[in-house]
Amino acid sequence: MRSLRTLTDRGEVELLAGGEGRHDPLAVPRGTGSPIMAPWPNRIRDGILVVEGQTFRMPLNVPPHALHGTVWSSPFAASVTARDRAGRATACRMSIDLKEPWPFRSRLHVDAGVEGRSLTQTLTIEAAEGERRRFPAGFGWHPFFRRNLGGGDMAVKANVLRRWVTLGDMTATGETVEPAGKFDLRVGPVPAVGSLDVCFSIEPESPVVLTWPEITLTLRSSRTLSHLVVYTAPHATCVEPQSCTIDAFKYERDGLGGTGTAYVSPGRPLVGRTVWTWS
Repeated sequence: MRSLRTLTDRGEVELLAGGEGRHDPLAVPRGTGSPIMAPWPNRIRDGILVVEGQTFRMPLNVPPHALHGTVWSSPFAASVTARDRAGRATACRMSIDLKEPWPFRSRLHVDAGVEGRSLTQTLTIEAAEGERRRFPAGFGWHPFFRRNLGGGDMAVKANVLRRWVTLGDMTATGETVEPAGKFDLRVGPVPAVGSLDVCFSIEPESPVVLTWPEITLTLRSSRTLSHLVVYTAPHATCVEPQSCTIDAFKYERDGLGGTGTAYVSPGRPLVGRTVWTWS
């Protein structure tokens, strides 16, 4: 998604960085829009994926680690699935095959639709025809929300449960701690630029509320989306619903609970939904 434009009492506002103006659908400048992360969000340390004793190497797109999956800037096949009475598209489906270097034949579907003041987005990863193996998978959204719409900086409020401790290269240690100080999003802080690049586990299905002086955006996600990353970039604040933590597949394999790792097999897809409502 490149743009999310809404009407407020003060007129029309664009909520996503880089969303203004016309867009080339085949060019997504980094740091703009709301890209999809799949078949994993966050980092895989050193790009090493181990499944059932087999080792696979994912591309090191942010050396020395593999970041945010393989579809960030890939073209999807898209089709309109609903229109309003005026013939305007109100819902669509976008799909892409998950192929090499991802070692499991699978497919990602993105369903999106607008109704009233809400945008509903659903991600589905399913095993493709002929794939008989069970494999780990994860996904999420990486929206670059504009920090300031003109009237003041955005506040972020979320029912965060635990914070994953990270090293200097933003890989996880496997340890979690109680969110405190600047990490306590339960109190609804206005995070400063550069203050956060953090993965949290969150209360299932609880609202994440983004508040600007002009508008409030509430994100409600399905239980599958058990984690939230908040990243305060210089030009935007990223508030990212996602299914699992940093290097989740490794820590799940090591026996650590609460990573959010899910498994896909024939007839058993991974599905996650997020609904964004503005008021």
